[in-house]
Amino acid sequence: MLISLNRFVTVAKIVSFVFFLSLLSLPFPASAKSQALNPHAFSPTKAEKAFLAKHPVISIGIMDAWPPINYLDANGRPQGLGVAYIKLLNERLKGALKIVPGPFKENMAKVKEKTLDALMDVTPHPERGEFLNFTRPYMEIPHVIVAPKGKDLYAHEKDLYGKTLALEKRFGSVKYFSEKYPQVTIREYPDTWLAIDAVARGEAEAYAGNRAVAVYILENELISNLKIHGRLNKPGSILAIGVRKDWPEMVSILDSALASLTEEEKRQAHGK
Repeated sequence: MLISLNRFVTVAKIVSFVFFLSLLSLPFPASAKSQALNPHAFSPTKAEKAFLAKHPVISIGIMDAWPPINYLDANGRPQGLGVAYIKLLNERLKGALKIVPGPFKENMAKVKEKTLDALMDVTPHPERGEFLNFTRPYMEIPHVIVAPKGKDLYAHEKDLYGKTLALEKRFGSVKYFSEKYPQVTIREYPDTWLAIDAVARGEAEAYAGNRAVAVYILENELISNLKIHGRLNKPGSILAIGVRKDWPEMVSILDSALASLTEEEKRQAHGK
């Protein structure tokens, strides 16, 4: 009788274990699976869903010549880190974001005029807050000094006293050096390529700006006589999305979508 009881208990345990394994093999609901993989999965509120339904197409500007952040390739197609982020956001927003490439200044004016809905790669400034709302930053890149190899090391801003510094027109670095380091002579250029090229040709003694952009240009333009020297003391490029002032709902939507991005998605975007 005892042997039969033991056999019964053993069989019951086996049946229970097999039943447990069968549960594991059942299909995992897609929504539950995504939430398990990403605890911050994008879930818009009822009001946000209504806003998106009312605005199925949302134009978002990118810079057309600021690689590798955002730019147009040889075929005129938008590329870059910002574009990779937009693609991730569009997975949450069902493709609502429509990319509009152009010069930063022109796109900024369009958002101000409300002919463009949002703009990538905006560093939040109080003066811009008059006509823009900002999302959380999605990227921060330090600013560095680029100068010739084999020369004195320019470790920080004070090492540039009495030197000519190449900077992009209308970039924040122009105001920064003009106000805080008037001992530095500033020469402005239309874009980063031309500013760095001026240093390579000896027209200026150094360039200061976004590290990712500088490294990209040095490598892709095969500029072998320059290198990264030091890092500026000021904060780097703190990149957020600027949204037209009359669309606060869109800021909330984009913030939620940005918060839902996983670390793996970010790594893949940076890798691209």
